[in-house]
This record gives sequence, C-alpha cells and structure tokens, in this order.
Amino acid sequence: MSNTTTGSERATLGLIDTLSLAFVTVAQQAWLLLLPLGFDVLLWRGARISLAPLFGRMASLFALPPEVAGQEAELAAQARFLRESLLEAGQYFNALSLLVVRVLGMPSLLADVPSLGGPYLFQATVPNPWAALALLGAFGILGVFVTSLWLEFLGRVTRRVAPSGVPGGGRPLVSGTVRTAVRLLVLIIALVGVAIALTVPISSALALLTLVSPGVALVFSSLVSFMLLGVSFWLAIHLYFVVEAIVLNDDGVVRAVINSFRVVRQNFWSALGLIGLIFLLGQGFHFIWLRLAQTVPGLLAAMLGNAFLGTGLTLAAFVFYNERFQRIRVQAEKTA
Repeated sequence: MSNTTTGSERATLGLIDTLSLAFVTVAQQAWLLLLPLGFDVLLWRGARISLAPLFGRMASLFALPPEVAGQEAELAAQARFLRESLLEAGQYFNALSLLVVRVLGMPSLLADVPSLGGPYLFQATVPNPWAALALLGAFGILGVFVTSLWLEFLGRVTRRVAPSGVPGGGRPLVSGTVRTAVRLLVLIIALVGVAIALTVPISSALALLTLVSPGVALVFSSLVSFMLLGVSFWLAIHLYFVVEAIVLNDDGVVRAVINSFRVVRQNFWSALGLIGLIFLLGQGFHFIWLRLAQTVPGLLAAMLGNAFLGTGLTLAAFVFYNERFQRIRVQAEKTA
C-alpha cells in the first residue's frame, strides 16, 4: 500500500513499507532496546520505591460515613470500589516506573504491569504523603528527560534510514535532549491546564444543574461526555505526531502542534491507519506478553518482545511523520 508521486518526486512509503523499515532498522540497531530493557530489568528485580502510604491516604478520602453508606447503596459501592482499587495499586506501584513515560512511546512491560516485579535487590517505602508527592513530581520530570534521550536516539536513526532524508543531519545529542524534554514538559503542562480549564466549569455547571433538575443533569452529562469523547479522539489523532515534530524538526511546542496537524490533515486516512495499527498491535501483543510472563524464561522473552515491538512501532511513527512532512516541505518550496 504505497502512495506514488509523479515526475521527479520520490514515492512516499506506504504503511506496510513504513512498518517493515522500522522493524528491520530496530533489528539492525538493537542498541535501541537497551534503555527499555534496562528499565524493565530494574523494575523487575532491581529496586522498588513504594508509595503505599500515599495510596492508603488517598483511599481513605473515599470512606463514607456509616449513615450515608446505609442510605446510598450505589454511592457506597462506587466508593468501596475506588478504595480497593487505590489500595491494590499502592500494593504494586513502583515510583521508579515514572522514569519511563509510556505516553511518549517508550515501551516497558513492567511499568504497565508492576505486579510482575519482585523480589527486589532494594526496596524502600516513603511514609510521608508530602514526600511521596514530591518524589512523584521529581521522578516524573526525570522520566521526561530520560525518555527524551531515547527519543533523540530514534530521531538520529530516522534521519539515517528515511529515504527522504532530513536536511541538516540532526543536532547535538545533549542539547537536543534537553530542548526536547523542556518542550515536552511544556506540552504536558499545557494539556493538563486545558483539561482542568474545561473540567472545572463543566463540573460546576453539572453540579448546579443536578440541584435544580437531576433528570436534565443526566441528559446534559451524557451529551457533554459524548462531545468531549469525540473532541478528545479528534485531538488525539491530530496531535499524534507532536513528539516527532519536536525531535525531528527541532520545533517549539506551537510549531510542532501546527506541523502535526498539517501532516495528519494532508494524510488523514493513512495517518489514521498507522495509529490504528500501532494501537491494535500494541494491545494485541500485550495479552501475548502476559501469557508468556507466567514463568521467568517467559517473562524475559516477553520483556524482549515488548521492547522490540514498542520500539519498532514508535520508530514507525517517526518514519511516517518524516516522510510526509518532507513531502509537504518540498511541495511548499516548489510553490513558493
């Protein structure tokens, strides 16, 4: 499945060619797996920093007074479910898993399924909730920098293997990593800020409407939820290549968002196809890794397979974005 161009323009890689190039490249550049595998080994047997007291404190916030629990059975059941979920998460959660930022594409089986870890060479518990929150923030920020380093490696490999090439040949590793990390932090903060700015007024309006008319509030909540789901899906697709734009183009956050929108808008169905394939392959093989992970040899094989698959899929997104963006750039130069 390949889109061809006319004249002297080079053919754009199709989805199958993009995935094939990415996985062949990862097989040839196996060192790309060192960071994902290293962190999986760390989370498997190396160390665990438990924040169970923080999760326990959060769970206690959902404890209802006996008189309320007796009158509101459904509300009490929901509160009990939340408490049990938080306590179970605290039992297995490893703060070191924040060093791998999964949402940015870096694979980690043990970050996804922390219950596979242990026994550990080193284990500690942070008893103070405020210290635990500070540690979460510190590890989260450090994780963005570590993941940015891995993304810079992918960017360098993309520049070498992509048929269309990237003018300029890249940027220094250290400064590139720092710039990428800072921009990704700005992006994350901006997205969280937008989410809060939308959630707070909608929640307040829904609470007021519930006091006036619970029936109308239910309908309003359903409509708003449906609209937000649609908008979130649309944004997730159009913002999918922001990371690639930051790494490959050295774009700032705003320019990266614009370029991601441009690439998706002009290649919507192929972009949607790639995103769908990445999602389906990731989710489908996740169940295979869990079945393999029942024994130590199986878990090691699952860790290696997950690292290879995840790295290949992330690299495929880099190659896809680079090919489409360079094509748009050339066309813009010809029409200028």
